[in-house]
Amino acid sequence: MIRALLFLAVMIGLVGNGHAQITSFPEKPELLAAFVPENVAEEGGYIGGEIVLKLRLVSKRPFESLDFKLPAQIEGADLRQLVRPRTRRLRSYTGRGYVFEAIYGIYPHTSGTLKLPSLQASGTVPGSQPGGTNEHFIASLPATELRIHQQARAMDGDWWMVSPQVTVSETLSKPEAEVRQGDIIRRHVTISAVGVPAERMPIPEHGHGRGHSILLVDQQTETKVTETGVVGTVRMTWDLEIGQEGVVYISPIPVAYWHPVERRRMTTAAPGKRWEPLPLDRTAKAALLLQEAADTQNQWQAAAVAGASLPTSILLLLIGWFVWQTIPSSADRRLKRTCRRTNDPRLLLKAIGVWEDETNMTADGLAELHLLEKAVFGDAKEAPAGRVVAESLIRYRRKAKFAVGQRQLAQIWQRVAGPKTELGSESGNN
Repeated sequence: MIRALLFLAVMIGLVGNGHAQITSFPEKPELLAAFVPENVAEEGGYIGGEIVLKLRLVSKRPFESLDFKLPAQIEGADLRQLVRPRTRRLRSYTGRGYVFEAIYGIYPHTSGTLKLPSLQASGTVPGSQPGGTNEHFIASLPATELRIHQQARAMDGDWWMVSPQVTVSETLSKPEAEVRQGDIIRRHVTISAVGVPAERMPIPEHGHGRGHSILLVDQQTETKVTETGVVGTVRMTWDLEIGQEGVVYISPIPVAYWHPVERRRMTTAAPGKRWEPLPLDRTAKAALLLQEAADTQNQWQAAAVAGASLPTSILLLLIGWFVWQTIPSSADRRLKRTCRRTNDPRLLLKAIGVWEDETNMTADGLAELHLLEKAVFGDAKEAPAGRVVAESLIRYRRKAKFAVGQRQLAQIWQRVAGPKTELGSESGNN
């Protein structure tokens, strides 16, 4: 019973929703489109707000050949491919079938009317009778116009950000109940916005409260691309130096945004805080500094004893690591064999998809992959040779493995070297 419910849940997720909901697999392929948010077609979108366009070509029979010119750009908006076009075999409560799917993110940068071009897909499917000749088909979608609203007046004075969900989280380097006078508390704040690339998110400033000083330590941004849209993240880190006396007030970190479905201004925040720091324990602090100095001396002594053999061990480790990274995997070898047998762009894309699944790698930024996709789905007449594609993908994976290995070696080195101890400024104050 549980397995049946899980299977039903998965299939409901696969067949989608909205206008592109797959309720059946037609004998003659049909081209469907859906927007997210679903109210965009009737009520319009907003400048800078993400509109996810899902294109699906649905058929009961597999595609023997397919010619589908996907949009390369849209006037008045930025276009981002969220998922590389792919064909999947699906099963629903009405039967089995095939779906060619392409998903895009549209980000309007002007208000008014956004015009989406008409689309057409053509190709062949097996005949309806066993052993029959392939049947040709043409499926199309008419041009569509969307109304794009300008910035809402309710957001005047705020950074304009359109998102259905914004979250703010924070961590502190020390429990609030243990904060003492003179401590330096590190405050990490993470802001995530669904449907907003990180470069379009606001960079928050830490307000000045009372009883502490503020120093910006780090600022990082990241955009994650998924088949449901992008998720932008901004990570901020501040050091708060607590004063010697009095109550401390820490300012909140508020974020305002416009909800595209509810069509209203919303806010979220890392809350402000009120601390009553414990008095400075000078005796404990002096004992801690002395212990840190003793630990540092012991580390240097241990390093001196192991110093003679450490370079040789590190050299052997690096040689072994380098050799390991250069050995092709079984998935690499299968990709080479397949790509040497054919230069057909469609078969090459299929082989790359299998290789990505086996190696848990994605090579969306690779130039050869881009040329293959243009040859299959665009207007390019020539595609790179299969041998060239395989070699480029294997080099790409090798570089990625090297990068991961370098990070791991850096982490090992940090553990071997140990933390740095700054004693001079601390002891001068006591």
